[in-house]
Amino acid sequence: MWRVINVLFAIGGSAVAIALVHCANSKDTVSYFHGIFAAMRFDFSILEVGNGLFYAGVGLQIVIVALPYAYYIYLSDKLKRQRDKTIASFKKATENGISRIMGIKTDYNINVRIFLPDKSIMRRIREFFGHKPGISRYRIKNIPGLCSVGLTDNLYFEVDPNSQGIVGACYNHARLVYDNAPTLGKTTYNMTEYQKSITQDVNTCICVPILDSADNIFAIVSYDSTETINLVSLKNRRKVVFEKLVTHQSISLYEYFPFLFK
Repeated sequence: MWRVINVLFAIGGSAVAIALVHCANSKDTVSYFHGIFAAMRFDFSILEVGNGLFYAGVGLQIVIVALPYAYYIYLSDKLKRQRDKTIASFKKATENGISRIMGIKTDYNINVRIFLPDKSIMRRIREFFGHKPGISRYRIKNIPGLCSVGLTDNLYFEVDPNSQGIVGACYNHARLVYDNAPTLGKTTYNMTEYQKSITQDVNTCICVPILDSADNIFAIVSYDSTETINLVSLKNRRKVVFEKLVTHQSISLYEYFPFLFK
C-alpha cells in the first residue's frame, strides 16, 4: 500500500512541479497570477511572480527527489542500530554461556571474529584456468560490536599447504579446535613472528569451522580472549556442552547475519 502511495505522490508532485515551471514561461499565466496577488495587495512585479513560479516548481521537484532518499537514510540508520544491538546481544550471550559453563559469575570478555578465504586476483585466475590455487590463506574480518580490532586488521593464517595458527589447525582437522596461550605453549602452530606479535596477548583461542552442504569449509569463526579460560581442563559432559554451545553460536552467527560472511 505504501509503495502505491509513494508512486502516486511522486507522479502527482512531479506533475505539479512541471506545471509550475510551465506557468513561469507563460506570459498570460504569469499575468493572471500577478493579478491575483495584486488583488490580495501583494506588491509583486510580473518578473518576481514568474521567478517565484519557476523556483517553486524546481524546489518542489527537489523535495520529491530528496524525500525518498532521506527516508531511505533514516531506515538504513534504524536498521543499522537494530543490527548493532542484536550483534552486541549475540556477543553478550556467547560470553555469558561460556562463563556459566566454566562456573564463574563474572562474564569473560571474548572477541568474536570471522576468517574468510583470501581470494586474491591471481588466485582467482589460477582457479579459472584449472591450475592449483597455490597457497591458501584465511584473512581476518573484524566486525564492530563483536570484537576489539586493535592491530589485527591485516592478520591472516595459511591453511594449505602449510597450517598456521589455530585457524589452520581448525581448517585441516575440519572441527572445533581450542587452546590456551597458543603463542607461548609447546605448540606454537607454525606461526610467523609477525603473527605471534599480533596475537601475543591472546591467552585463549577457539576456532569453529563453518561448512556448506558439500562439507566444504567456507569460513572459520574464532573466539579469543586475553583472559585465561581453562578449556583444556573441561571433562566429559561440560566439555560436550561447551563444544555444542560454541558450535551453535557460530552457526547462528552465519544464519542470522550471512552478510557478515561476504
